[in-house]
Amino acid sequence: PAERCGRPAERAAMSGLIYAAIRLISRIPLSLGRVLGKVLGRLVLFLPASRTKVSLRNIQNRLGPSLGPDGAKRLNREMILHFARMVFEVPHILNMHQGNLHKYVVLENEENLQKALKKGKGAFILTGHLGNWEFMAAALSLRFSRLSIVARPFDFRPLDRTMRRLRSRFGAEIIPKQKAMRRI
Repeated sequence: PAERCGRPAERAAMSGLIYAAIRLISRIPLSLGRVLGKVLGRLVLFLPASRTKVSLRNIQNRLGPSLGPDGAKRLNREMILHFARMVFEVPHILNMHQGNLHKYVVLENEENLQKALKKGKGAFILTGHLGNWEFMAAALSLRFSRLSIVARPFDFRPLDRTMRRLRSRFGAEIIPKQKAMRRI
């Protein structure tokens, strides 16, 4: 599909379809979505997908000696299940607001961030891909407003356009990963 979405009108139409799918998924109750995500993840595990093999190889290259072959396979399996669950969780950003934020995320030690922000110089939050980072970014943007997020653009441009729209829903500035230091 990437080849067929080269022209702006085609990309816009594809982005619209993706956004419509996200809106539809956001109507599935979150608890049911998590179950569906688990099912999707298990289906993906049975597919001979090259990305699954690449992720396993990357884990083995980086963590293999400390995890062992079984540990690397287990971590890869958990990662795939996590990403599949996020397919059904991330659309719920459309349902987030100040009044229901607690249903999606738990902000711990928030007072430390408040204290840093009171100095008037901003704050830098560094995190890895732990948990649902899309929820975390949306929650922090909703809770604290002026937020900038460094993100790698998606290779599939219509999906990137849709995710930028979702990520900036609460006013966050999206900074592309390449050459981000200057913007930061």
